Amino acid sequence: MALRRSLGNLLSNAAEYGVAGRSLQLETVAADSTGGTEAQIRIHDRGDGIPPAEESKIFDPFERAGGTRSTPVTRSGPGLKITRDMAQDMGAADAG
Repeated sequence: MALRRSLGNLLSNAAEYGVAGRSLQLETVAADSTGGTEAQIRIHDRGDGIPPAEESKIFDPFERAGGTRSTPVTRSGPGLKITRDMAQDMGAADAG
């Protein structure tokens, strides 16, 4: 259930911050790690990106990166923080 909710949060965020008409891509990769093989899930939204000076804030609850956006986003919330916390609880090696 936590994995489903985490993926839902990430896909919802990618769709919201992505640019209309651009692709949204979900990629799964098997990668070697110190504990064996792990599954990595990557989501690419092809949006404007996050200004480098604001990257450290994206996992803070109720924070939203500023800068110019192709699509107006009017809300901020704990979504990415909850998603990172759930991934860490599931044993993610690097969830943020």
